[in-house]
This record gives sequence, structure tokens and C-alpha cells, in this order.
Amino acid sequence: MGAASVENVVFSYGSRRVIDGLDIHFRAGALTAVKGANGSGKSTLLGLIAGTLRPSQGAVHLAEAARPALVLQHSAVSQALPLTVRAAVEMGCWGNRSWLRRLRAQERGEVAELLDRLGLTELAHRQLGELSGGQRQRVLLAQGLAQRSKLLLLDEPTAGVDEQSHARIREVIAHELARGVAVIEVTHSNADAAEAGRVLVLADGRLVSDSLGVA
Repeated sequence: MGAASVENVVFSYGSRRVIDGLDIHFRAGALTAVKGANGSGKSTLLGLIAGTLRPSQGAVHLAEAARPALVLQHSAVSQALPLTVRAAVEMGCWGNRSWLRRLRAQERGEVAELLDRLGLTELAHRQLGELSGGQRQRVLLAQGLAQRSKLLLLDEPTAGVDEQSHARIREVIAHELARGVAVIEVTHSNADAAEAGRVLVLADGRLVSDSLGVA
């Protein structure tokens, strides 16, 4: 069963074509790694699937009505945001309710569980700016998981993180896959890509390799 598909998708920034005719179907409950050099279109592909970007041509189809959960790199999020760890994770619940309404007991319980799974409970009242890069990445992943989406989009989730954070993140990804969540992960790591059932390689916005195992 498919979780998402991009069909003959083209995307340009001004006159520069970044995605050039991609046609890919993503399976539910599977980890797909997306590799390629910087500027090859990897992060743009995630943005198109997430709906934060719209294709110039072609179409993106999702199996679930809910918006996919897009988890950015920790380096893409300002350290100056005046948020505690708990508040940042709770923001993941906003898509399921009005932000003006207080979290339900069930949602508070889910947030507490995510904090525990990602080793963040003791950091819950710390400001994001006080955290290491690896800790912030775990916060962003917890925020994405709080959306309870069946499609998780990860943009280099282990780039520049410490060993403990790397292990926690890989463990959580495996847990989500076991729950039937489809995970699309942009990565430069050969070790992380080796965990995927499918590896895609992009170059100049085109799919140049699609294989099972390593590319």
C-alpha cells in the first residue's frame, strides 16, 4: 500500500529547475533513504511531499488526509526561540486542535511519553537555546511525532548530533516503522541509509538510482 507519491513533479526556484520530472511511489510502513550531493533536490522533495512547496508541474498524492510530519535539521531552527523543551514538543499537537485550547489529558500524556522515549524528560523545562545540537534535534523529532502522522519526513535527523542522540533517534525511527509509519529520510550517512529498505539517489533534481539496500 502506498503512503505517498510524486508523479512527474517539476519544481523551480525562479528560472532554476531544482526538481526535474520525479516520479516516485513511497510504501507505507517502510523506511526510504534519500541521498545525493548538496543541491541535488533532496530537501526540496521533502518540502513538496509535506506541502510547504507546490510543484510547478505534476502532482503529489498522499494516502492519509492528515498533513505529513516534517522534521527539520536542528541547524535550521533558531536557538533564540523563547521556548522550553516541553512547549516545543506540545506545539506538535497544534495540528490536532485549536492552539487556543489547552491540551487534553491524553495529549499531555503523549507528550510526556515522547519526552521519555527521546531522553528529554529531565530537560523539559530548559530553553531550546540551552541545548546541544543533538538535544535540539531530539526535541524536533518529538515535536514531529506529536503530530501522530502516518508519514514522517526527516531532513538529515542525525547530522552533527552526539552518539547518544544518534542512538535515540535511530531507536525511535525503528519504533515508528514497527507501528506502520512510513518514513522518508534525507541523509548523507551511509550507515543510516543501510538501515533503509530502499535507497534513492538524486542528482540535479533527477532520480539516478533506486535500489533496495545500499545505493
